[in-house]
Amino acid sequence: MIAYTLRPLHPSDWPAVFAAAMAAIPDAEAENREWLANRQAIAAGETRHHHCVVEDQTGAVIGFGAVEEGPHPGAFRVYVVGAPEETTGEMGTTVFDYLSDRLLEFGAELAWVREEARDPVVHFFESVGFRETGRFTLPNGRQAVVLEKK
Repeated sequence: MIAYTLRPLHPSDWPAVFAAAMAAIPDAEAENREWLANRQAIAAGETRHHHCVVEDQTGAVIGFGAVEEGPHPGAFRVYVVGAPEETTGEMGTTVFDYLSDRLLEFGAELAWVREEARDPVVHFFESVGFRETGRFTLPNGRQAVVLEKK
């Protein structure tokens, strides 16, 4: 059994969070940079959110998790980010359980994700009760899905 440590994100963690995003989707550098800038803006803003990082047994940051309120009060976007072999296994479960507790603390009514359809984390979210509610084409031509869980 691999042990992971979750802790709140520190500003110095952003480069490691970007590396985790690149591990998740390595051929999407521009999209990952935009995603990172959006997370940083949320972290600096006033909307309700919680960002955390995942450390492996050596203390290296290998993943990122978040809940961010929006676009409506009570609706929270959920992120579990890292290499597919990590996010679809024990690490993903550990992060999701931790984030579920944050959702309860915030009194969330709805949790949702939007991911590229090809990302293995989509299957992980389905395995923990999320259901597809939408599908669309991103500006880069790739398919994306929206999944929700009440």
